Amino acid sequence: MLLGISQILGHKGERMSFEFDEVLDGLKENGINGSVKVSGSAVMAENGIVVKGKGSFNATLPCDRCLTPVEKNFAFDFEEVFLEKSGDEKENVFIINGRDNIDLDSLVKESVVSVIPMKVVCSDNCKGLCPTCGKNLNFETCECDNSYINPKFESLRSLFNVK
Repeated sequence: MLLGISQILGHKGERMSFEFDEVLDGLKENGINGSVKVSGSAVMAENGIVVKGKGSFNATLPCDRCLTPVEKNFAFDFEEVFLEKSGDEKENVFIINGRDNIDLDSLVKESVVSVIPMKVVCSDNCKGLCPTCGKNLNFETCECDNSYINPKFESLRSLFNVK
């Protein structure tokens, strides 16, 4: 996602809009289906170019309880200041490259990864998998005896009044 900024570079207060619909490398393993849609604007400011935008994508992620694929739509917002290259750069500052372009790939990838939840469930009442035989308890029952409790945790039974 290269954003050509030559029309606003050096013109303080100048604004330009952009729109991208691209497949980004390295996001397939995060369950991203297809492309990431991004739109926004870039404004030339005193301290650099301020890029604001929003994006959306859909992903297929496994349910953390039963492993059933769950398709979800996600949206994200971003705002970042891009600086011209200088000798005193900080590590996490985005830089304008020498060809009057801003590469939005890393900014968009960070935004995409940050909105993907740590835990995904297919429904609030998902029963998950049987820990003994592995059957999906949402669709079938099993006859496994899951009453075994590790002796290390036996003393915790009294807290839950379980006999």
